Amino acid sequence: MSRVLRIVNKGFSEFFLFKGSKVLAVGGGIFLLGLMVVTTVTVVFRLINRVGFAVRTDWLVGGYEFSEMFMSMLTPFAMAYAWYTAGHVRIGLVRDRFGTRRKAAIDVVSALLGAVFVFFVAWGVWELSETSFALSRTSNLRDIPIAPFQVLFVVTLGHFLIVLLRSLVGLTAKMFGSRFANEPYLEGQ
Repeated sequence: MSRVLRIVNKGFSEFFLFKGSKVLAVGGGIFLLGLMVVTTVTVVFRLINRVGFAVRTDWLVGGYEFSEMFMSMLTPFAMAYAWYTAGHVRIGLVRDRFGTRRKAAIDVVSALLGAVFVFFVAWGVWELSETSFALSRTSNLRDIPIAPFQVLFVVTLGHFLIVLLRSLVGLTAKMFGSRFANEPYLEGQ
Protein backbone atom coordinates (compact mmCIF):
# COMPACT_ATOMS: atom_id res chain seq x y z
CA MET A 1 0.00 0.00 0.00
CA SER A 2 2.85 2.37 0.84
CA ARG A 3 4.38 1.80 -2.60
CA VAL A 4 1.07 2.60 -4.29
CA LEU A 5 0.75 5.83 -2.30
CA ARG A 6 4.29 6.84 -3.27
CA ILE A 7 3.52 6.22 -6.95
CA VAL A 8 0.28 8.21 -6.73
CA ASN A 9 2.04 11.01 -4.84
CA LYS A 10 4.86 11.13 -7.40
CA GLY A 11 2.41 11.16 -10.30
CA PHE A 12 0.26 13.85 -8.75
CA SER A 13 3.13 16.01 -7.52
CA GLU A 14 5.52 15.66 -10.39
CA PHE A 15 3.24 15.41 -13.38
CA PHE A 16 0.10 17.33 -12.46
CA LEU A 17 1.55 19.98 -10.17
CA PHE A 18 5.16 20.53 -11.26
CA LYS A 19 4.94 19.75 -14.96
CA GLY A 20 1.50 21.33 -15.07
CA SER A 21 3.05 24.51 -13.71
CA LYS A 22 5.61 24.38 -16.53
CA VAL A 23 2.81 24.12 -19.10
CA LEU A 24 1.00 27.04 -17.49
CA ALA A 25 4.24 29.06 -17.53
CA VAL A 26 4.47 28.45 -21.28
CA GLY A 27 0.86 29.64 -21.57
CA GLY A 28 1.86 32.76 -19.64
CA GLY A 29 4.67 33.26 -22.14
CA ILE A 30 2.14 33.08 -24.97
CA PHE A 31 0.04 35.76 -23.27
CA LEU A 32 3.20 37.85 -22.81
CA LEU A 33 4.04 37.46 -26.49
CA GLY A 34 0.50 38.53 -27.43
CA LEU A 35 0.80 41.52 -25.12
CA MET A 36 4.09 42.53 -26.71
CA VAL A 37 2.77 42.16 -30.26
CA VAL A 38 -0.40 44.17 -29.59
CA THR A 39 1.54 46.93 -27.82
CA THR A 40 4.27 47.09 -30.47
CA VAL A 41 1.83 47.20 -33.38
CA THR A 42 -0.24 49.91 -31.67
CA VAL A 43 2.79 52.07 -30.94
CA VAL A 44 4.32 51.62 -34.40
CA PHE A 45 1.10 52.59 -36.18
CA ARG A 46 0.62 55.60 -33.90
CA LEU A 47 4.16 56.74 -34.73
CA ILE A 48 3.55 56.25 -38.45
CA ASN A 49 0.43 58.43 -38.22
CA ARG A 50 2.20 61.04 -36.13
CA VAL A 51 5.03 61.32 -38.64
CA GLY A 52 2.50 62.27 -41.28
CA PHE A 53 1.67 59.11 -43.18
CA ALA A 54 -2.07 58.57 -43.27
CA VAL A 55 -2.62 54.94 -42.30
CA ARG A 56 -6.00 53.55 -41.34
CA THR A 57 -5.86 52.61 -37.66
CA ASP A 58 -9.51 52.06 -36.79
CA TRP A 59 -8.74 48.34 -36.45
CA LEU A 60 -6.34 49.25 -33.61
CA VAL A 61 -9.13 50.62 -31.43
CA GLY A 62 -9.32 48.54 -28.29
CA GLY A 63 -5.75 47.30 -28.47
CA TYR A 64 -5.32 48.25 -24.85
CA GLU A 65 -8.30 45.99 -23.99
CA PHE A 66 -6.43 43.03 -25.42
CA SER A 67 -3.38 44.17 -23.47
CA GLU A 68 -5.44 44.30 -20.28
CA MET A 69 -6.81 40.79 -20.82
CA PHE A 70 -3.39 39.35 -21.64
CA MET A 71 -1.72 41.10 -18.72
CA SER A 72 -4.36 39.86 -16.29
CA MET A 73 -3.49 36.28 -17.27
CA LEU A 74 0.30 36.57 -16.95
CA THR A 75 0.55 36.38 -13.18
CA PRO A 76 -1.68 33.38 -12.44
CA PHE A 77 -0.12 31.41 -15.27
CA ALA A 78 3.40 31.92 -13.90
CA MET A 79 2.82 31.77 -10.13
CA ALA A 80 3.03 28.01 -9.60
CA TYR A 81 6.22 27.66 -11.62
CA ALA A 82 7.79 30.62 -9.82
CA TRP A 83 6.91 28.99 -6.50
CA TYR A 84 8.45 25.64 -7.46
CA THR A 85 11.65 27.14 -8.80
CA ALA A 86 11.94 29.74 -6.01
CA GLY A 87 11.83 32.34 -8.76
CA HIS A 88 9.74 34.72 -6.69
CA VAL A 89 11.21 37.55 -4.67
CA ARG A 90 12.51 36.45 -1.30
CA ILE A 91 13.96 38.75 1.25
CA GLY A 92 16.72 36.65 2.72
CA LEU A 93 18.07 39.22 5.15
CA VAL A 94 16.51 37.48 8.15
CA ARG A 95 15.52 34.09 6.72
CA ASP A 96 18.99 33.09 5.52
CA ARG A 97 20.43 33.33 9.04
CA PHE A 98 18.27 30.45 10.27
CA GLY A 99 18.77 26.71 10.00
CA THR A 100 16.82 24.38 7.75
CA ARG A 101 13.96 23.74 10.15
CA ARG A 102 13.41 27.39 11.01
CA LYS A 103 13.53 28.31 7.32
CA ALA A 104 10.90 25.64 6.73
CA ALA A 105 8.77 27.14 9.51
CA ILE A 106 8.93 30.56 7.83
CA ASP A 107 8.06 28.91 4.52
CA VAL A 108 5.11 27.10 6.14
CA VAL A 109 3.71 30.41 7.33
CA SER A 110 4.31 31.94 3.87
CA ALA A 111 2.62 29.02 2.11
CA LEU A 112 -0.32 29.09 4.52
CA LEU A 113 -0.85 32.84 4.18
CA GLY A 114 -0.42 32.57 0.42
CA ALA A 115 -2.94 29.73 0.21
CA VAL A 116 -5.52 31.69 2.21
CA PHE A 117 -4.99 34.78 0.06
CA VAL A 118 -5.18 32.82 -3.22
CA PHE A 119 -8.33 31.04 -2.03
CA PHE A 120 -10.13 34.30 -1.32
CA VAL A 121 -9.00 35.92 -4.58
CA ALA A 122 -10.13 32.86 -6.54
CA TRP A 123 -13.46 32.85 -4.70
CA GLY A 124 -14.01 36.54 -5.45
CA VAL A 125 -13.14 36.20 -9.13
CA TRP A 126 -15.41 33.15 -9.37
CA GLU A 127 -18.28 35.24 -7.99
CA LEU A 128 -17.47 37.93 -10.57
CA SER A 129 -17.41 35.38 -13.37
CA GLU A 130 -20.87 34.13 -12.44
CA THR A 131 -22.16 37.70 -12.69
CA SER A 132 -20.26 38.25 -15.94
CA PHE A 133 -21.80 35.12 -17.48
CA ALA A 134 -25.29 36.07 -16.29
CA LEU A 135 -25.03 39.62 -17.63
CA SER A 136 -22.94 38.74 -20.71
CA ARG A 137 -20.38 41.36 -19.76
CA THR A 138 -17.91 42.39 -22.43
CA SER A 139 -15.14 44.93 -22.77
CA ASN A 140 -16.16 48.45 -23.72
CA LEU A 141 -14.73 48.86 -27.22
CA ARG A 142 -14.20 45.44 -28.79
CA ASP A 143 -16.89 43.49 -26.93
CA ILE A 144 -14.42 40.87 -25.72
CA PRO A 145 -16.28 38.49 -23.37
CA ILE A 146 -14.84 38.92 -19.88
CA ALA A 147 -16.18 35.78 -18.19
CA PRO A 148 -13.94 33.24 -20.01
CA PHE A 149 -10.85 35.15 -18.86
CA GLN A 150 -12.20 35.20 -15.31
CA VAL A 151 -12.85 31.45 -15.34
CA LEU A 152 -9.38 30.78 -16.73
CA PHE A 153 -7.98 33.02 -13.99
CA VAL A 154 -9.83 31.00 -11.33
CA VAL A 155 -8.67 27.65 -12.78
CA THR A 156 -5.03 28.71 -12.78
CA LEU A 157 -5.37 30.10 -9.26
CA GLY A 158 -6.92 26.76 -8.25
CA HIS A 159 -3.87 24.97 -9.60
CA PHE A 160 -1.62 27.33 -7.66
CA LEU A 161 -3.68 26.78 -4.51
CA ILE A 162 -3.16 23.02 -4.79
CA VAL A 163 0.57 23.65 -5.33
CA LEU A 164 0.68 25.76 -2.16
CA LEU A 165 -1.24 23.16 -0.14
CA ARG A 166 1.06 20.38 -1.39
CA SER A 167 4.09 22.51 -0.51
CA LEU A 168 2.55 23.24 2.88
CA VAL A 169 2.48 19.53 3.67
CA GLY A 170 6.07 19.01 2.49
CA LEU A 171 7.38 22.08 4.29
CA THR A 172 5.58 21.10 7.51
CA ALA A 173 7.28 17.71 7.36
CA LYS A 174 10.60 19.45 6.73
CA MET A 175 9.95 21.76 9.69
CA PHE A 176 9.58 18.73 11.96
CA GLY A 177 12.78 17.19 10.66
CA SER A 178 11.53 14.60 8.19
CA ARG A 179 11.30 14.56 4.43
CA PHE A 180 7.84 14.34 2.99
CA ALA A 181 9.06 13.25 -0.41
CA ASN A 182 12.30 13.04 -2.30
CA GLU A 183 11.53 15.46 -5.08
CA PRO A 184 14.53 17.22 -6.61
CA TYR A 185 12.39 20.02 -8.01
CA LEU A 186 11.40 21.02 -4.46
CA GLU A 187 14.97 21.65 -3.37
CA GLY A 188 14.50 25.37 -3.94
CA GLN A 189 11.86 25.33 -1.17
